[in-house]
Amino acid sequence: MPTDKHTLLSSKLLTEIDALLGVSHQQHVIEDNEITYPTRGFAWHLSLPKNNDEAMRMMDYCVDHVRHVLGSQSLQAYKQIDSWWGLHKTPAHTLVVFPGISQYDIVRFAWDLPPGSSDAEAHIVTLKHLHQTYGIDIIGAGHRTIEFRLQQQLTERRRIRFLNRLLHFCPDIMQAFPHWESDEELLVDSGSSFVFNHNYFDISDGRIALWWD
Repeated sequence: MPTDKHTLLSSKLLTEIDALLGVSHQQHVIEDNEITYPTRGFAWHLSLPKNNDEAMRMMDYCVDHVRHVLGSQSLQAYKQIDSWWGLHKTPAHTLVVFPGISQYDIVRFAWDLPPGSSDAEAHIVTLKHLHQTYGIDIIGAGHRTIEFRLQQQLTERRRIRFLNRLLHFCPDIMQAFPHWESDEELLVDSGSSFVFNHNYFDISDGRIALWWD
């Protein structure tokens, strides 16, 4: 079966994904400071609804279906996050497939620029601990951005414990917390019931998006 010399993706597989997504594949590249870094992956640039919530749902749907097509092959699919808008909002229009063995390879592949300068491994240690304790499925990544889905519903006590760990792991998520000056004293203690009872920390849908400044 013919395979592109730069990847492990066969021509048959690329054609199948093209048909599934309704767009043609392109060679995946990463751009930084006007420098283009080609990778061993392929990218599909999707046309999505203008409504961000609908777009995220459709992108998740596409990632899940491409992963089903990939099966148990040593390939990973994820959405390339354009920007971070908060704990639950990550616009993305590009789906990427690349050679990888585990979900943590997504972070290694997409995390930082230029290639080889990443501090991904330090974050992967914590992500592995989160997976062992709560179960996570990494579905998106971008420049210093990671998105995953919780694989289990948490009781209130475990939810508080999880959110505390999350804030220690990624305190920058508080930059999108919608608060007023009158809340400043309550925000000093990030573990207060006021903070975790806010709608911003409603994680019932399991979607968690992290970003480091």
